[in-house]
Amino acid sequence: MRSSMVTFPLLVTIACLCDIGDGRGAEVTKTHIDVNTVGNVSLTIAFDLVPDVDREESDRLNQNPSWTLQDDKGARLYEATGVSFSRKSIRFVVDKPSRELLEAMFDPNRNVHLELATAVTAVLENKSAFALQPDVAEALTRGMGAPTPRQRELIQKQRTGDYLMSKDVFDVAKEVDEADTTQAEYVASFRFVRPAFHNYPVLWRAEGRIGTHSENPLNYAEIALRAESPIKSSKAASGRGIVEASYLGDQRFLRTTFNASVGVEAIIPNLIDLTGQTGRLRPKPVITLGASYAVRPSEQELFGGEKTSWEWFAQADYYVPVATKWALSFSGKLRYTDNIEDGNKFRAWNAVSISYDLPLQDLELLAKWESGQHPLVTEQGQQLLIGFLLDRLPF
Repeated sequence: MRSSMVTFPLLVTIACLCDIGDGRGAEVTKTHIDVNTVGNVSLTIAFDLVPDVDREESDRLNQNPSWTLQDDKGARLYEATGVSFSRKSIRFVVDKPSRELLEAMFDPNRNVHLELATAVTAVLENKSAFALQPDVAEALTRGMGAPTPRQRELIQKQRTGDYLMSKDVFDVAKEVDEADTTQAEYVASFRFVRPAFHNYPVLWRAEGRIGTHSENPLNYAEIALRAESPIKSSKAASGRGIVEASYLGDQRFLRTTFNASVGVEAIIPNLIDLTGQTGRLRPKPVITLGASYAVRPSEQELFGGEKTSWEWFAQADYYVPVATKWALSFSGKLRYTDNIEDGNKFRAWNAVSISYDLPLQDLELLAKWESGQHPLVTEQGQQLLIGFLLDRLPF
C-alpha cells in the first residue's frame, strides 16, 4: 500500500494560549488526527505546540495518564492509558480502532471528543511547562471527525480484510422448523482471531459451528495459524498473499484433516450502498482464491481410503451496513477435491444473514440461512436460524 499516513483536519482549528512557568507563553497551533494505514490501523490525536517539546523530560513527567474517547451521550468508545510526545506535539494513540469508534467519528452529530482524567504536562525546550487541561482537551477535540471521502476510502481499503478476518463473532440461535418443532436444533457459531507474534503479520484463528444435533453436516471446528503479506494494490482493488496451516474436523472429530493452504485475498470495490448517508463504515467485498494440501490422520471412505488430497477453493465475504441499525452479511465457499469417491468432487457452503443492533452494546438480533456441507462429509444440510449475535468477544 503506497499511502502510509494521512491527516484528518478538524472542522475548526482552535488555538489555546496559556501563561506558564516563567511567563513565556506556549500555544496549541493545531489539533488534528493522523491515520496510520501500514500494518494495523491506528489513529493519533495530536496537539501541535510551540515552542518545541522536550520529549525525554515530558515522558519522565507523565506516568500513564488515563483518557477516553466519548460522544455527547457519554458513551465510552475507547479507553486507554499513556501519552507520547514528538518534537512538535502531545499525542494520544488509538490502536486498532473498532468499527463502532470509526463510525462514530465519521458522524459529525456524535461529537466524539477526548476526555482526560488528569492534566497532561509537556516540558518545552525553553524549559517552561505546558499543561493540557481536561476541559481544554475536550474543547479542542469536540466535533473532530467528518473525514473527506478520500480519507474514509483509505481507512476502508485497509480495514476491510482485517475487519472480515478478525471480527470476533459469537452467535447462539434456534432452528426454525415448522414441520417438527420438537426436533429443532440449537446452534452456536464462533470465530475469534488473535495476533500470534508481536510485530509480525501472523495470526491464529479459532472458529466453528456446534449444535445439539452433532451429526449435522454444517457443523465443524477449526483452529489455524495464518501469515499475511500485502500485495501491491491498484486504484480499484488491493489484496494480500496468505499462507495458513489448520486442523479441521466435524463436531465429534470422527473425521479430521490437517491442511496447508496458500492463496490470494483480493479486496474489490463496493457493489452497493444501503447506508442512506448515515456515515457507517462500508467494508468492501473480499474474494479469496487458493489451494490446499490435506493430510488425514486416518483413512476415510469418502476419499477412497487415501490419506492425502489436493483441494482448490474460492471464497467470498461481504458485509453490507443498512441504514443506521441493520446489516446484511453474505459468505460462501466452493471447494474442489481431486479424489472424492461419491462422484461429486465439489463441496459448497453459503450463508446469508440479516442483523439488527440492539440497545445493549455489541449485541445484535440475528436471522441466518445456511446451506451446504462440511468438506469431510457427503450429506447436504440447510437451516434457517433465529438468535442473537455478539460481535466483540471480551477476551
